[in-house]
Amino acid sequence: MALDLVPAFERTDAITAYWRKILEIYVAATCDSFSLSGIRSAEAIQRIACFSDWQPPLKDRVAVRVEWDTPASGRRRRDDELTRFGIDVEVIARLMEPQFHDWFVSSDVYPADRLCFFSSSQLILEAEPHDLSMLFYRLTPGQRELLWSIDPTVFQALDFSRNWVATPLRLPVATS
Repeated sequence: MALDLVPAFERTDAITAYWRKILEIYVAATCDSFSLSGIRSAEAIQRIACFSDWQPPLKDRVAVRVEWDTPASGRRRRDDELTRFGIDVEVIARLMEPQFHDWFVSSDVYPADRLCFFSSSQLILEAEPHDLSMLFYRLTPGQRELLWSIDPTVFQALDFSRNWVATPLRLPVATS
C-alpha cells in the first residue's frame, strides 16, 4: 500500500494518524512479535528513542524470504534474518510515539528503515516509512475487515497487481 497515493494523506500528520490506528487496531489484534531493521539485540534496541528506558522482551531470530514478481522488474527475492521482540500493550504504545516518517536508518532517534510484524512465524506486515508504504502478507478475510474498519478509503490503495510472498525459511532460531 503506497500511502502517498491516498488523497486523504497529503499531510504527514494524516499518515501518522493512520499508522497509529494500524498499530492500535490491526497489529494489536493480529501480531505477537515485531522486528526493526538493523536491530539485532536487546542492547541495540536501546538506540531507539521510544525504547531507551525500557526494552520489549527479546523473542528469537527468524529467517524470512520475501519474493515479489512485477511486470517491470520480474521475479526478485530478498532474504532477511530478523530479531523478533514480543508485542504487548506497552510496545504498541511506545511504537505509537514517533511520527510514521521519523523512522529512517540515518535517524539518531529512530534508526530503522523497516518495521516488520509477525503472527507466530509468519510475516504479516512490513512497513517502510521512508517509502511511505506498507506491505500486508496473506491477508485473511478477518484482517481485511480490520483494515476496512480503520479507514475504508485507504483500502483502495492496496495494490493487488503484484505478487508478494513472505515465507519463513526455517523455524525461528534462538538468539545467542
